[in-house]
Amino acid sequence: MHPLLNNLRLEILASGYHPSRNGEWNYPDTNVPFNRLYLNMGGDAYVVLGSRRTDLRAGVAYLLPRNRTITLGCRDRVAICFFHFHFSLFRGGDLFDAVDTVRAQSCPAARIRRDFIRPLRRRHLADLVRLQGRLLELLSGFIDGDLREMRRLELLRSRYQPLFDALEKAKYADLTVAGISGQLGLTPSGLYKSFRRDTGTGLKQFIGRERMRLAKELLLCGGERVKEIATQLGFRDEYYFSRFFHRQVGCSPSAYRHSQGCDRFQ
Repeated sequence: MHPLLNNLRLEILASGYHPSRNGEWNYPDTNVPFNRLYLNMGGDAYVVLGSRRTDLRAGVAYLLPRNRTITLGCRDRVAICFFHFHFSLFRGGDLFDAVDTVRAQSCPAARIRRDFIRPLRRRHLADLVRLQGRLLELLSGFIDGDLREMRRLELLRSRYQPLFDALEKAKYADLTVAGISGQLGLTPSGLYKSFRRDTGTGLKQFIGRERMRLAKELLLCGGERVKEIATQLGFRDEYYFSRFFHRQVGCSPSAYRHSQGCDRFQ
């Protein structure tokens, strides 16, 4: 058995079927920390990534990679079955991170209705298990990399497992470099050096980036109040969290939550 099989993880953050009329699905310059899979049933929606506009055609599945600035729009109506997700080997790394375009593949409307929309509505356990299998099959059509990069990521995951475990549990208040380095048998300075050597990213920068990613994710895919999110992320109060968020993103947490279009998909 290939060792990667036990470590690949598909994490669905939100899903549903979204019919909308009167051109209400218009959100300029969205930038979210998760991938978006849109299975289009019809309408006149479009997305813009960089200088390229993609009109969403009926019977087509579209992959919108995470952390890319993408405009969503429609003139009149849109009918989309959507999934917001991570596909990763470890917290912080995603199989689609290198993708910088909107990708598309055929997925006929009858298949979308049968294999994705109906299982979401039934919510029986067997239906959800089959749905996960169909999602994996569909997503495999968007992957064009080879196993060499996956092996590198797997080595990275195993080398820094205590760090990724701490990030997975989102216990940022308890996350210290001294504690992590001790579990790895390194000094704090040794951990800083080895992490930068292996990833090309500073450790504090990586932890800060993951903290911000989780903050955005909780704002867009969860129902928690901003105060509750601040506590979960280890901030002493909502005020300090809002200052941190505004400094990084340029707007308040509440403004970000309402500007990304995800509230239309809940």
